[in-house]
Amino acid sequence: MELYFVHLYLPYSKFHLNANKFLSGDNTKKHFIDAIGLFENYISWVAQCVFCDYPFRMHSGGMNEEKLFSTILQKDTKEEIIEYIAEEKVRSVFYGKPSDIFLKDKFDLGIGNVFQDSYRKEIELYEEITGRRNAIIHNLGCVDKKYLRENPGTDFKEGQKIIISEKYLRGTIALLEGIAAKVTECVVLNIYRGNVQGKLGQTLHSFEICSANDWYGKLLRK
Repeated sequence: MELYFVHLYLPYSKFHLNANKFLSGDNTKKHFIDAIGLFENYISWVAQCVFCDYPFRMHSGGMNEEKLFSTILQKDTKEEIIEYIAEEKVRSVFYGKPSDIFLKDKFDLGIGNVFQDSYRKEIELYEEITGRRNAIIHNLGCVDKKYLRENPGTDFKEGQKIIISEKYLRGTIALLEGIAAKVTECVVLNIYRGNVQGKLGQTLHSFEICSANDWYGKLLRK
């Protein structure tokens, strides 16, 4: 059981510590994109960790029977099969709607209705963050129709250049840390039956206070 906590807490510690570097320097847009990428990599890592320890949680991994059977025949060991299916499962979920990972527990990480019931507004902010990131990457840094359709309350106009202020970047990093901490807590408590401790516990406490006082909204709503 202790080994499982090493798998989970070390990646979280790295995520938490590395996030601070994004608040330094002038290229806020690049730091913004990098911070989201680091967050997504961490959530993927946690999911793959759980799938490798509890393979039945990923079911077919989003693969049809033919592809699943082909994978089984091509791999040499059970571990290789599980690792490959886990990667496919993570990839298929991230190709969909990322917020469903938290609202619908698409990875079966023991999240249940935690975000739906208690942190819905934080996930709405996360949806806006990822929409803004996608517009920056796929539309030359300008607001597109897809972003406006998914964020009807925004003040942005189509074609407007997206600026990532230090205030918005700070809110993004804090929110992503909080969501990552809450996911990790659910995994530790509900899957590995462990206890929350150290830096993770501190970040969770901060997340709950910031959520209660709408601190994320004050930083991230334009």
